[in-house]
Amino acid sequence: MKRILMFGWEYPPQISGGLGIATHELLAGLSAQKAEVRFVLPSFRSKLPKTKWEIIDASRVKVKTGELIEEEYWEKITYIEIGSMLMPYISNVDYKKLQEKKTSGITKKIKVLRESYEFEGGYGDSLMEEVTRMTIVATELATSKEFDVVHGHDWMTYPASLTAGAKANKPVVLHVHSTEFERSFPNIGQDIYELERKSFENADHLIAVSNLTKQIIIEHYQIDAKKVSVVHNSFSSQFANVTQKKRDTSKFRTVTFLGRLARQKAPSLFIDVAKTLSDRDANYRFVMAGEGYLLDGLKEKVHQLNLQDKFSFPGFLSPQKVKALFAKSDAFLLPASAEPFGMVALEAAASGLPVFISNQTGAKEVLPSVISFECWETYKMAIAIDDLLNHSKEARVYANKLHKEATKTSWVKAASKFLKIYENL
Repeated sequence: MKRILMFGWEYPPQISGGLGIATHELLAGLSAQKAEVRFVLPSFRSKLPKTKWEIIDASRVKVKTGELIEEEYWEKITYIEIGSMLMPYISNVDYKKLQEKKTSGITKKIKVLRESYEFEGGYGDSLMEEVTRMTIVATELATSKEFDVVHGHDWMTYPASLTAGAKANKPVVLHVHSTEFERSFPNIGQDIYELERKSFENADHLIAVSNLTKQIIIEHYQIDAKKVSVVHNSFSSQFANVTQKKRDTSKFRTVTFLGRLARQKAPSLFIDVAKTLSDRDANYRFVMAGEGYLLDGLKEKVHQLNLQDKFSFPGFLSPQKVKALFAKSDAFLLPASAEPFGMVALEAAASGLPVFISNQTGAKEVLPSVISFECWETYKMAIAIDDLLNHSKEARVYANKLHKEATKTSWVKAASKFLKIYENL
């Protein structure tokens, strides 16, 4: 079973976080395993690149005018207005609350009146409308494309994936990169939760990016554990051959955070660690890279703690700029309160950095030597970072160990696991 119809929402270079990178790397891994993949994206603003997999721009798919989408293909799908502004893996878009834009939803039987649909892509005000349009495109693709299994990445693609699977009578695998519990706790958006829950119930199999996420699916969505497999992410191939960092002679020590500036990533806790480190040694410097709705509040907190001269906020960074940032850093810290995986931790480890993460970060499952803490143990984090960086030999040994563990992972290995799961459906 190697013919896959895959629905995604991000793809390089139009990315806003880890979801697009993970999708691209998995596609490459599946292609290396000789799988035939047709990858559907809401829109691709530039010329479609030449790849070993077919990229389908949903905005270019012609839907037959007057075709009726029958009720049976919509029974498994529920369309609800979006009330949560915390979307998965988003770091470079400032959101308006989506409930400000009311959408009429969709009836169980729709008559298609247009030949094609326009998609903005991304996560703007029209997100739910585009999720709905994608399901209409999915009905067309289900009859015009040959495939053995449907694979959907995160909740935006679940309705389309289930619709395509139902119409073509093919199994559906939902790839859970993040859940509403992880993104939004304690303010769970009931609308997205219900969409996820019903999608999980109706899918043939679920694949979680970590055991942390699998447990959430089992406990909070009441899904049978036998229905959920774990396939860990690896990291972007652009970090595969990064030369391990040699400590420079600068008197300053730079500790770096990289990620979406949202509660899930706990950037505020990073600032607490920075305060303790700065109090211990005035030569510490801190970088908080990424964008998100917490940015203004984080800058204000830095100012209140009188750390503004020691902090920089470079915003969203391309992979090349991330590599340059890591080359100038002495340690990487991700104190996330609910991180399903955290590819950035592997990228930092592959770059030769000492990495510190929370126990709530899924990457810990593939970095057994990583130094980790409960996310709220900011004082302990600071002491551990300071102690290690004060012993350069031990820091190099630790970084080398993490480098080996990170580079043992690969997307080809992950793709092989996916193919085995497909075959068992």
